[in-house]
Amino acid sequence: MRLATWNLKSCPAPQSARGRHIGEILSTVKSDITLLTEVHADWVMEGGQAVKISPNRPGYKRQQRLAGVQSTFVLELLEGSSDHPGEEALCLVRASVPGGAETDSVLVACSVMPWRGGGKSWSRLPEFSKGEGLAPQFSSVLQHHVGRIEAERREGEPLVWGGDFNQELSGPIKAGTVEGRRELLDAFKQLNVEPLTMNSRHLMSELSSIDHLAVSRGWIAWGEPVVHVEPVADFPSDHALYVVEEA
Repeated sequence: MRLATWNLKSCPAPQSARGRHIGEILSTVKSDITLLTEVHADWVMEGGQAVKISPNRPGYKRQQRLAGVQSTFVLELLEGSSDHPGEEALCLVRASVPGGAETDSVLVACSVMPWRGGGKSWSRLPEFSKGEGLAPQFSSVLQHHVGRIEAERREGEPLVWGGDFNQELSGPIKAGTVEGRRELLDAFKQLNVEPLTMNSRHLMSELSSIDHLAVSRGWIAWGEPVVHVEPVADFPSDHALYVVEEA
């Protein structure tokens, strides 16, 4: 099995020049499950891969969505009914794995966490956060996503959780906060998942990645993440593409 996560930057239309470039790169990666952030509402992939997208964002154009999942597996979208603003930053699906030796389904969550200054444009986020600033906003969305995952997860079901967490897990912190790192690591421990990208690098610098892939401990042995980049002038995003494969 192969997993990937990628922030596509500003929700490119699939038929735009940049959208086609992204599609070409993803086609070469051949991931079974790909977590997409900053994704177009009408994102499609050649070859008939299933695609599910997070809810519409109040105050934004319909096509501008925060999270999505595409897969070679059949996907069931698990929609929430909460009015919490974190709902628009979560795409939660169940992937059917036919003939899987270990399981017949995998719960997949693609998340986006608040970024610095994001509360100014993220509808209703500040009023749901217990305080101003990034740390309480991050905590509010993170806990909402953890709650949704726990509510939908079947007993013993493997979990793939990833996306753009806007938080480094190792090394110096630039995008996130000390509190955010601690709380995200605690959330991974609570859900018994291992962050495979903990020490991966960011595209734009030698800082650690803020995009992550975490998987259930003891489910499958995974190789080291591969960080896909091209020369910055040619690369269609400001985030690297992260890919992990079964060892």
